[in-house]
Amino acid sequence: MKIMMMKKNNNTKLGLLLLTICLMFCVLLGANTIDVNANSLENNMLPNIDNSSRLLFIVANKESYQSVSDWFNDWQNCEYSDFHYEHLVDIRLASETDEMLLKSYLAVALPYNRRIHNSLNIQSVFGNGTYIYFYGSLTINDYKIATGLKDFSLEINTNHTKDETLSVVRQNFEYEYRANEIFNIIGFNNNALLSRVSSDNDAAYLFTILQNFEKMVRSYYRNSGSSNSNSSATPIGVGFGFTYTWRSRSFPNQFYTIEMDYTLFHNQTTQIPGINFFGISTRVWVRRSSGGVIDSVQIGYALPNANDNLLETSPGSQNNASTVGFSVGLAGPTISGTFSLNGAPRLTRTENFTHNTVEWHLRPRVILPQNLLGEVFHSAASWATNSNSAAIDIRFQANASYSRYFPPSPSGWSPTIPIRFSQIFAGQGTEANPFQIGTAAQLRLLSSLANSGINHYSNAHFRLTADINITGTRWTPILYFSGFFDGGGFSISGMDIRHGYLHISHDMHIGLFGYVSGTISNLTVRNSSITVGNVNTGNGWLRAGIIAGAVGYHGVINYVVSEYNTVTVHRYRSSAGGLAGISSGLIQTSQLRGSTIIAHGEAGGIAGAMFRGGLWNNLIAAHSSQQFRGTVIRYYFNRENRSIGGIVGSHHSGVISRNGVDRLSLERGNNTGSPNFGIMIGWSQRGDMSQLAGNWSYGVRLDNQLLRATIGRIG
Repeated sequence: MKIMMMKKNNNTKLGLLLLTICLMFCVLLGANTIDVNANSLENNMLPNIDNSSRLLFIVANKESYQSVSDWFNDWQNCEYSDFHYEHLVDIRLASETDEMLLKSYLAVALPYNRRIHNSLNIQSVFGNGTYIYFYGSLTINDYKIATGLKDFSLEINTNHTKDETLSVVRQNFEYEYRANEIFNIIGFNNNALLSRVSSDNDAAYLFTILQNFEKMVRSYYRNSGSSNSNSSATPIGVGFGFTYTWRSRSFPNQFYTIEMDYTLFHNQTTQIPGINFFGISTRVWVRRSSGGVIDSVQIGYALPNANDNLLETSPGSQNNASTVGFSVGLAGPTISGTFSLNGAPRLTRTENFTHNTVEWHLRPRVILPQNLLGEVFHSAASWATNSNSAAIDIRFQANASYSRYFPPSPSGWSPTIPIRFSQIFAGQGTEANPFQIGTAAQLRLLSSLANSGINHYSNAHFRLTADINITGTRWTPILYFSGFFDGGGFSISGMDIRHGYLHISHDMHIGLFGYVSGTISNLTVRNSSITVGNVNTGNGWLRAGIIAGAVGYHGVINYVVSEYNTVTVHRYRSSAGGLAGISSGLIQTSQLRGSTIIAHGEAGGIAGAMFRGGLWNNLIAAHSSQQFRGTVIRYYFNRENRSIGGIVGSHHSGVISRNGVDRLSLERGNNTGSPNFGIMIGWSQRGDMSQLAGNWSYGVRLDNQLLRATIGRIG
């Protein structure tokens, strides 16, 4: 690598001699070349590498391809290269790739170019599960539009102490920042990347992306169980990684990247009305593409909200900082730790409690200075706020050179990074300590996070802590839920789901929840409505119910009340119910009160259709303690063989037992056909009466005439 650099710069013999002497002098002074990631991947940790665990780096033209390939080969052959990536990345021209090839890779990096995006169908590739990096010049909103990503935010653990996870928060970015802040690289995954690069250089983009991709691969192999079980790789947490990459002034093909990550802390045990205590611990370090010396590292915090108050910062100023301890208090709990720095550098802290700012400056010691490359510097701060969300601004910079005898290459301050957290749910999502939902915003956030794929909350426990009214904005169903949702005896009201004309090519499930394979219990949903207009195109079935569009085989609805609600579905291929559109699970000890179902397809008071499982001990009630109001199921469509029943419209299989129907009204509407009406079941297609036992009814009418048929049609 030294020889290559000499050739490229056409130095004279005297220059070569001087350079060699300088390099030898740096070595004698103990220049540190330790990489920050002591547990970097080793080649033998990644057996049978194929595209599914590789990065595809796409360039726009042959000139870029040649320059990036040459730089990459030189870098990997360089004695200073900290980690060899040739087994993790392929470099290709955009013209030599297609959608299917991209889908075979774990991650793809490509220029931010709409023509290339459209030709490769990037939204489909991203939807397939391939991670996407864009490089060039773009905003967060540009990334969202190009990939079809709904929500550029991450769920991140917040901690009570260093070793105790408290709850989950959501990191997001304010609209102005998403729309206007320009980045050179953006990637969204569990280790998402937001990066600035000092010059438009494809090699610098590849250098930066590969370091983030290494983290992703470690996380991917750990979670999939594909890596060596004896690996010492440190677990990678979920979070945004912020980096700044810049060039060496003396050697344009040499790059440095300063990286920063963080952990958020929140004290929820010290109860002072209207006050929250937050803390943050950050790490900052520098990596390189080849030889070089880091002369300084700086990081600074600032509180953007005027009403917030900086409490403590750490560590303090010191010389010969070899083993450094840091500790800050959060009005009770403490953030603390120790870390080591080779070469015992100088550490200076400057803080201003009047302006709520603090800055640390790390420099080599004066006598026998050592390189700060790869040294991981930790810092921490705590603050008090009267808000339920945390807000702190961070920036960082470094100074680098090939050696101390070449002009320095300062990075300059990174753009200000607005760290913004809003608490999602208190609790840990366990049965003993469930996530707590007490506001409409938190309920909508659950829908947003679950539907965006950020977290499906498989087996997670939730509990309502208050009555919630979601009037004002149309509800987006929680499309797939496999956790445990305990209403805690509280209610959700004002749910409004509306669809006009839709082409339904696949089955569609709508309700408070879409498809439930978990458990919904101890909940009341009232004064809500589902309205679906003329959607009689497409071969898919529409399943609509106030609680769930569909209850799956393992799904359970237990002790749930649906009252004073309306379900209106204008589609022949549909199943509508007061609680569920269809059920193959268990619905028990639940009630439908004073509600109206208007259907063009199958309809039932509990479920529109039932395919297996059980409906036990449920009640269609005419009144509650609040008001007298009967339940109505009205059918509108001139079709034969549609089924309307007090409990279930169409029964294919499953046990229906000990259910009651009290003063239900069934109506034909303007229908002139011959649908199947039954007090309990519209049509039992299996015809096995052994599955029906102990049900009762009182005063069920069809068009104001007492209805005698318990089952409208059998077999």
